[in-house]
Amino acid sequence: MAKDSEKVLSPEYISRLRILLSNIIKEQIPNFIYDDLNTDVIANLFLYYTGQVSDYNLRKGIWLMGGNGAGKTSLLQIFSEFGKRRYDGFKIFDCSKVANDYAINGDLDVYTYNQNGYSRRAVDMAFDELGRETIPANHFGQKLNVMQHILHIRYNLWRTEGVQTYITTNCDADEIHALYDSPNDRFISDRIREMYNIIHLGGESRRK
Repeated sequence: MAKDSEKVLSPEYISRLRILLSNIIKEQIPNFIYDDLNTDVIANLFLYYTGQVSDYNLRKGIWLMGGNGAGKTSLLQIFSEFGKRRYDGFKIFDCSKVANDYAINGDLDVYTYNQNGYSRRAVDMAFDELGRETIPANHFGQKLNVMQHILHIRYNLWRTEGVQTYITTNCDADEIHALYDSPNDRFISDRIREMYNIIHLGGESRRK
C-alpha cells in the first residue's frame, strides 16, 4: 500500500469512505471516545490511508506514541480493518508475540522479506506495543534483539521498495535509543523521523 503520490478521489467516494470508517469504529469499538486530542489525528489518518493530502507524508510510515490507554492500538485496528474492506489492508503483529515466535522457531521471514509468504515479497504491516517484548529473545542460544533486527531490515525495504511500517509504542525517544541502538550507533533512533510520521496521541486513558 505504498503511497508515493496523491490519489484523486471523487467527493462521492470520499463520503462513502467516511461512512465506512464511521461504521467500523461503531462495530469494533462502540464506546470509542472522540476528543480534542484525537479528532485531528483520526482525520489525518483517514486522509493518509486513502492517499490524500494531509499533515502526514504519504511516503512515510506511521509511528504512534503515547501513554497507556491513549488509543494507539485501537486506531491501528480501525485503519487495518478499513484497509481490508478496501482491499489494501495490513496485518498487525504484537511485538511480544513476534519475539516469542523467534524464540520458538527462529524465523522472522514473514516480518521482513516475506520470501515464504503468498506474495513472496515484503508487505506493509504494523507492530503493536514496541518496547514491551523480551530483549533479547533466545532461540536455542542464539540471542537477538528481534525488533531492532526487524526495524533495521524494514528501513532498508522502505528505502528500496517503498514498503511501509506502522508502529505503536509507549516509549519516548530516550527509551527507544536505550532499547534498540547499539552503544556506538544510533541507527534506529536516528532514522525514525526519516521513515515515519511521528504522531503523539496525548490525553488521559480513553479506556472504559
